[in-house]
Amino acid sequence: VCSAAKGGLDPQQCANNLLLRFRAGGEKLRPVGGKHRRELSKLFQEAGVVPWMRDRIPLVYAGERLAAVADLWLEQDLVVAPGDPGLGLTWKMHPPLY
Repeated sequence: VCSAAKGGLDPQQCANNLLLRFRAGGEKLRPVGGKHRRELSKLFQEAGVVPWMRDRIPLVYAGERLAAVADLWLEQDLVVAPGDPGLGLTWKMHPPLY
């Protein structure tokens, strides 16, 4: 579910072109607060996401750019400042990931 929120994805960069996809391999993003782009596989491993769930987690794209991994991580370059109006993501009814 995508809804208005304080913080979250920048509506000006994302609102009209959000796409939902699943893993194809090789995806990278710079999580909020991160200094570098990271491979999604490494983020999953570090977070303890079980291997059989990794391909089932929805990926949100803004055009061709990975903007979010479900409601787990957001791309640093596509978020608004904390407290500013943004787009919040909620993954409802997801199975256990850890």
